[in-house]
Amino acid sequence: MLLRRVDALGRLVLPKEIRKDLGLDEGAGLEIFVDESHIYLRKHIDVCCICDKTEDVWNMKKKYFCKDCSKDMLDEE
Repeated sequence: MLLRRVDALGRLVLPKEIRKDLGLDEGAGLEIFVDESHIYLRKHIDVCCICDKTEDVWNMKKKYFCKDCSKDMLDEE
């Protein structure tokens, strides 16, 4: 168990070892979930909103699309 204190601005510093193990570089996204008295953090992974693929994913207006689904949408027009 690691104990970290929340600072006056509500920030919590994740230890370098944890960031390294999870591949969290500066600016990486974390998803935050709250359940009663528990706070869960999960590394954010961009996922296609159509097929759930995680490879070759890009963002358009806060939605993520993979290369294949993007091609399929363009082919339908």
